Amino acid sequence: MEHVGQKKISKTLNGIYRVLKSSGKFYVSVPDMDILCKTFIDPKSSIKLKFHTMRMMFGGQLDEFDFHYFGWNFQFLNNFLLEAGFKKIDKVDNFSLFKDTSVSKSNGEPISLNIIACK
Repeated sequence: MEHVGQKKISKTLNGIYRVLKSSGKFYVSVPDMDILCKTFIDPKSSIKLKFHTMRMMFGGQLDEFDFHYFGWNFQFLNNFLLEAGFKKIDKVDNFSLFKDTSVSKSNGEPISLNIIACK
């Protein structure tokens, strides 16, 4: 979702909601801006950690597609999901499906906002 342009977020979430079966679940993991901002402004964070955090915020920019167009926190994502029609929205530590970046930590803090939204 961080790779979706701001003008396309509502349309994208409406489309996801539309194609889910009744009681279907949408699993989404995005960089958590609340956590990343705390790390970035922490005077104890090294410049190396701050640079790494900045790349998580804006994308690694290793190629033309590796950019983030939106910064998410629970409040933003919850609001957009409710507007799209999702009824039950749960923040979870991980999805317990397989090892992916949704379980990544930086400086001991989880960096991902992991949500399961139910139609």
